[in-house]
Amino acid sequence: MRGKLKQLHFVFPESISYFTDDSDARDVGELYDIEVHGTAGIVARAYSLGLLSYEETRRVMHDLHERSSLYMTERVYRIVMDMIEKG
Repeated sequence: MRGKLKQLHFVFPESISYFTDDSDARDVGELYDIEVHGTAGIVARAYSLGLLSYEETRRVMHDLHERSSLYMTERVYRIVMDMIEKG
């Protein structure tokens, strides 16, 4: 677990308080001005930092969207895919 926290701190070095994919928890976080990031945001950030290649990011996002038990809206999927397509 400690290693995972260090990885997240490397990807998100600023003071971010909450990571969740739960929409209710995200809403509450936003009410209290807590910056909330989900799985897609972590993947996008890893890509922007060069931790994931274009192909790795495409594959991860596709698998999360199509194969995972994680519910990801089409809008969130498109936002990340558009970001990586633009480089």
